[in-house]
Formats: sequence, C-alpha cells, structure tokens
Amino acid sequence: ESTQSSGSSGINAEYGRTLEARGCSVAMVTMGSAGVVYVDESGDVTHVPCPKVSAVDTTGAGDAFIGALASLMARGTAFMAFKDKVRVACAVASESVTRQGTQSSYPDGKFMEQAIADL
Repeated sequence: ESTQSSGSSGINAEYGRTLEARGCSVAMVTMGSAGVVYVDESGDVTHVPCPKVSAVDTTGAGDAFIGALASLMARGTAFMAFKDKVRVACAVASESVTRQGTQSSYPDGKFMEQAIADL
C-alpha cells in the first residue's frame, strides 16, 4: 500500500520526500512483528523493532500502536524523543497481541508508563 500511494520503490528517503511533497512531515509504516519504519522531515529512514512476544491475536495491534503514539505525541515534543515515542508505541502494540480480542487486549496506562520508564 505504501509504495502504491507514493509511487516510490520502497520505504526510503524517496518515499519520505514524495509524501512530504503531499503534505506529510513524517511517513510511517507499521510492519507487524518486524516493527515500524519511518522517514522523518530530513529524509532519514529509521527502523524501530518491536519486542518479541508470543502472539495470540493480532487484531487491533495497529490501533493500539497509533493510540499509544497519539497519546505520547499529545504530551509534547519536549517529553521525549520521537524515536522513543515510537519504541513505547511498539511495546504497547506488542503487548496487545498477547491476549485475545481488540480493545479488551489493549494494555492499560500503567503498562505504557512502565514502558516509558524502561527506556
């Protein structure tokens, strides 16, 4: 989907520049157990791996990731580095796949605070 939307040959600086030209400042692709790749404003490509877990149900993992990232972004830029916010969101998404269900599998705020403390 990402290569179709951008016309680029993969997740790389070209991909980031193409989406930036369309109004995106950061392009991000979740890749399940392989983690997340994002291209930032400077065109740097960063891979953030997810913690390895025994998955039970992957339904809703992307939503868990986005919800955690949005919550962390709402805390402001001085709170922590963007890459660390992505790391914590990956931890939340990974934890969410260890239980059956969607919303019922999402970790609580205590989990996210512990993931922040563990950085």
